Amino acid sequence: MKKILFISYYFSPEKTVAAQRVSYWAKNIKEHVDIDIEVDVITASEQCIEETSRIDNIFHVSNSRTGLLGHLFKSDLGATWFYDLKKHFSKNKKKYDVVVITGNPFLHFFIAKILKNTMGCKIVLDFRDPFAKNERNASTALSVKLKRKMLVLFEYFFCEFADKIIVMNEGCKKLLCSRQQEIIEIIDNGYDEKSLNNATKKITVGNNSKKTIVYLGSFAVDRNIDNLLTSNKALGFAFDILHIGKPLEGLDNHKGVTCTGLVSYSDAVGYAKGADIGLILASGKAFESTTKIFDYIGLGLPILIITNGEAQTGNIHEVTKDYPAIWWASNNEQSIIDALQEIMTSELNYKANGFSKEKFSRKHGLGALVNFIDLKKTL
Repeated sequence: MKKILFISYYFSPEKTVAAQRVSYWAKNIKEHVDIDIEVDVITASEQCIEETSRIDNIFHVSNSRTGLLGHLFKSDLGATWFYDLKKHFSKNKKKYDVVVITGNPFLHFFIAKILKNTMGCKIVLDFRDPFAKNERNASTALSVKLKRKMLVLFEYFFCEFADKIIVMNEGCKKLLCSRQQEIIEIIDNGYDEKSLNNATKKITVGNNSKKTIVYLGSFAVDRNIDNLLTSNKALGFAFDILHIGKPLEGLDNHKGVTCTGLVSYSDAVGYAKGADIGLILASGKAFESTTKIFDYIGLGLPILIITNGEAQTGNIHEVTKDYPAIWWASNNEQSIIDALQEIMTSELNYKANGFSKEKFSRKHGLGALVNFIDLKKTL
């Protein structure tokens, strides 16, 4: 019997996006193989009993937030969790055939060397997002520049002990610091087809005469909703706006805006099912690959993309270029008004003729993972 271990700082029932894909993989991998496997998980997330139903063991390793690395890299929780993982493995001598280590955070990837040397196991590093060369971090402070150089060295070090490396797209692959390009595999974040199919449609906005724009996710300086709010006001609040995710202070005070706060993934897609248009706020970086784009595709929602960069570029465009219901706008008032006016005159009843959404499902991504870690797939 092969033994598979997933190491992820975040894991279900955490609501953060970093927990979603790896949780799907761990819970469903047994359905994708026709050999007996044992599946374990190590996480810093508090667990519920029901979460273990399809997983053999979940080990909760809390973050003590101590250790030298944590003093240098305070923003990466893996910097201190690494020391807790070392303690766990010094006491727990169980050996595994395959270990999948997921980011974000990333600095617990240092455990890869220890596991490789003590177990001789296959190591899979699942980066998800860019780590050392994240183009969204635009700080020019000297201390930040020095730390970035250190992170580049760390990333090269991590990758030396990997048998496979997972990134989300070609843009992320180009940013990765690895001397072994041939071991890099691409698996999109994808949508959870089981949750989408089972989610109950939820309606939170009462005015059925208006179309509802839903936004799943958080905000940042380069993912700003202010111009959309101003544009909607200029159009007489023609749209209801629904935000699901980490609250933004004052957002729910705006007319026509409803905020649910953080909810479970199944509830989030349930609310999205009850909306008319899915919103993407993009930074404009080529590597960007936001999970919500796949949720909208899985639900068949028309999509409005507001970008800080050039329209119809980057990985988001690669994913959506054949999708039948897409509007792009630059993140300025006039461009957004133009897109909203076009949406107002559209029926929004589209059929994705010739567009295969299944390739963006997590089931498809898990099949790819099973293939390259040499677990025989079920016919």
